Amino acid sequence: MIEWTPRFSVSDETIDMQHQKLFSIMNDIIEAMKTSKADDRAFISEILKRLLDYTEYHFREEEIKFNATTYPKKTEHIRAHKEFIKKVEEMISKKDKGIPSLNAIQISNLTYSWLSNHILNFDKTYTDYITGKIK
Repeated sequence: MIEWTPRFSVSDETIDMQHQKLFSIMNDIIEAMKTSKADDRAFISEILKRLLDYTEYHFREEEIKFNATTYPKKTEHIRAHKEFIKKVEEMISKKDKGIPSLNAIQISNLTYSWLSNHILNFDKTYTDYITGKIK
């Protein structure tokens, strides 16, 4: 299982809870690997759609917070969000069409790698802005 730890905290309770929810969805993908549904195209597609829906919601919430500040990396940060959304949409499309693509463990590894890197290297850069330490 993938565990959210305090090192991922951005010092905003709402955003931290949303990140924890994203980790939970990734754990659902891992759980799928332990069942006979691991190769079930529709099942994996459904989990990916949940990931997509929640990620889009989370990114909107995050962008509202940092757009209300002088955070200097807004454009770059939003671009990274859009790239991840596109990547998840491509995975869903391939699964829906039956195109051989990533299995559940590969999807989980990819999403965890992206999300942990994004939180630690992007989201941590807006922490002082959304907490009011930098105006």
